[in-house]
Amino acid sequence: MNILLPSFIKKSNALFIVFFILHYLRLYNCVIYKIQALKYLALIIDMLFSFYFLFCYIRYKKKHHVSLLEKSVSLLFLIFWGSLIVGSYQGQNFLYALKQLSMLYLIWGFYYYLRLYNIKVEFLFALFRYMFIGYLLITVICYILFPHFLFGMPSYDNAIKHMLSEADNRGVMRFNLPCKMLIPFFIFFQISKLQMSIKDISNLLFLFVCLFLIGNRFPLAVTVLCSFLLCMTSKSLNLSQKVKLVVIFFVLGVLIYNIPFTRNIVNNMLEITSTQAEYGENDIRVISATYFFTELNEGDIFKNIFGNGIYTHDLSPYGKLMDYAHEIGYWESDVGYAEIFVYFGLIGLIALLIWFIGVLTVRIPSEYFFLKIYLIFIIISMICGGYWFENIVEMAIITYILVKLNSGYKADLIVLEIFRCKSRNIT
Repeated sequence: MNILLPSFIKKSNALFIVFFILHYLRLYNCVIYKIQALKYLALIIDMLFSFYFLFCYIRYKKKHHVSLLEKSVSLLFLIFWGSLIVGSYQGQNFLYALKQLSMLYLIWGFYYYLRLYNIKVEFLFALFRYMFIGYLLITVICYILFPHFLFGMPSYDNAIKHMLSEADNRGVMRFNLPCKMLIPFFIFFQISKLQMSIKDISNLLFLFVCLFLIGNRFPLAVTVLCSFLLCMTSKSLNLSQKVKLVVIFFVLGVLIYNIPFTRNIVNNMLEITSTQAEYGENDIRVISATYFFTELNEGDIFKNIFGNGIYTHDLSPYGKLMDYAHEIGYWESDVGYAEIFVYFGLIGLIALLIWFIGVLTVRIPSEYFFLKIYLIFIIISMICGGYWFENIVEMAIITYILVKLNSGYKADLIVLEIFRCKSRNIT
């Protein structure tokens, strides 16, 4: 499917979105971004996009918000921008904070670009497919070129030594590549349209093998759990088909475990899990989450409610506290909800909760239920990582798709009701 088809979208909109996505992905963290001039240029483009999306938000606000989901999008967007004021109040450098926010959180405003220009859902699904294919191809290139990097450029020192150590522990290299969370997305998509054919089952097996490339245990386990949930709640499958799916999943599990590559990963991950379970409350994630939720703010009510603003590596008191936390191995991104609390406070957590309630309650055609399952997967996975923010463009796109599908769903209901009324009048 050509994502630049005129029937899908205007060429100017398509080119803008493709440029924005490639920029957001940093060309899959291409090594060219180590060039200092290009790095600064990318930061300037980040800020230009942020202000343009703010402009889109202001223009779109002239139109009406309908659903709780749309209101939550607006609330989150305002909280992200408001953190600039919060950070300045905490003594942060305003430009540093704007730079850091523009690289990630303010990209949430991409939703309003999509809304303003009424981008076709078909185009966005095709876009996801190309992003996913790009991820798979780049991953193969990364494995071929290692220990040299053309893509998947690490953001820390001694990267090669660290990655080799991780490969020994986990059985898989973890390259610094975006779009890896599209693997669960396409697993859920494949399950939603599964026809029990050899082709469909083979595709599902391939996707589950790809899932191990993520290299994290928790998303892997949650993907399996959500896949089972999707099967059991599917309205398009009868009881007999659901039983067959359970059998298929069992067979796939056996096949995956007997592939040397995946068996090695599973065994390593089980060993790590067993070791960490012995630590109990002394596990580093538990300790760091406790620190960020109960100790970092030192009981300051303002910080607890509004957060501290984005961490900017500056010399503010907040920046020094975060530097100390990182030095002793406490990372806010290890527990996604701790990251939200530290940066945006309780209002950030509440806004995300409202967004999630909006996701669960928005009415869409049953064949797209897998989108909700994917967002449930992200929310659960946030317990062990900042996956919502790390995939913020994908979150904005899927939220937009849900809102668009809801509009179409309501229109179909109105047409159906009109048809029923006319039928009653005829009889």
